[in-house]
Amino acid sequence: MYIAGANIVGHHPDTNELIKALKTLDTFIVQEPWWTSTAKMADIVLPATTTLERDDIGMGGSYSGDYIYAMKKVVETPFEAKDDYEIFSLLSKKFGEESYKKFTGEMTSIDHIKKFYEQSDAIKIKSFEDFWKDGFVKFDIPEAAYTFVRHSNFRKDPIKNPLKTESGKIQIFSEKYNDFGYEDFKGHATWFEPAEYLGSKDIAKYPLHMLSPHPTYRVHSQLDNSWLTKLYKIKDREPVRLNPSDAKKYGIANGDIVEIYNSRGKILAGAVVTEDIRQGVIAIEEGAWYSPEIPGDKESRCNSGHCNVLTSSRPSSQMAQATTVNTTLVAIKKATDIKNDNKAYSAPKTINV
Repeated sequence: MYIAGANIVGHHPDTNELIKALKTLDTFIVQEPWWTSTAKMADIVLPATTTLERDDIGMGGSYSGDYIYAMKKVVETPFEAKDDYEIFSLLSKKFGEESYKKFTGEMTSIDHIKKFYEQSDAIKIKSFEDFWKDGFVKFDIPEAAYTFVRHSNFRKDPIKNPLKTESGKIQIFSEKYNDFGYEDFKGHATWFEPAEYLGSKDIAKYPLHMLSPHPTYRVHSQLDNSWLTKLYKIKDREPVRLNPSDAKKYGIANGDIVEIYNSRGKILAGAVVTEDIRQGVIAIEEGAWYSPEIPGDKESRCNSGHCNVLTSSRPSSQMAQATTVNTTLVAIKKATDIKNDNKAYSAPKTINV
């Protein structure tokens, strides 16, 4: 497996199942700027640059996508890090000069950036040289963009402007989907009993419903290794919010390190006792960097509070195959016999090659 630009151990459900799968690989290569939990499991790590250490091009906007930005390198590339394009170019050269020429088109990264720019309508406004000097180009927003209403043409004339559905209309039933014959997916919106929820039969064993919302201070797992963690981590672990009634029931005080567990795994987290969450529900934000308390032990607790150790890879249906991570039952208790400090953000032992 070769991974570039993704921390799979940071955002895929059922982390222990994923790690078991990774152990079956012959070789695991990760291209990364950071020592993420995924990078630590790699056989080979190719150090890549961050966006601050390379030239690039991007777009964004105010009311709409009305800007193209020159994303200029801010600092020099550190140590042996290389940008993604250079890494792939060097790898292509390993397959021979023809492969190298085919991949690169005999162009540098700035040549490609210039080509992307000149293929856009921005070239009508500024030359590439002026764009790169100024740092941006702005498009005029057409008046129609301010008054745009999705499906307004359909509303005005449904015959001339049909929707891309079987009937061309808004449908609450689909014969096509119904004919698939799936037990867990029908031709219309249907409630199915979740595999895990507070109405489940085995709630006595795992009595709490765990939610894993998007992080307040991170973008998924990005920035979990930054100074921002000092604002909210509890004893260097991800916070878990629980209701005062549940805290009292399980003998947990605000600031305690707790163990959260189910049949898929166990994690350590810091308790935040608050009225902002209902009784019977806990919330731990996704994205904390996975770190086993005892490396190599398949029964180890995650010492960092990585919630996906507890979530399931069960799909929402045969049809959608979407994630069901917020359909998760757990139990909680005050943690005992903590073996090690959280080492999620420390570098592993490496061999330079």
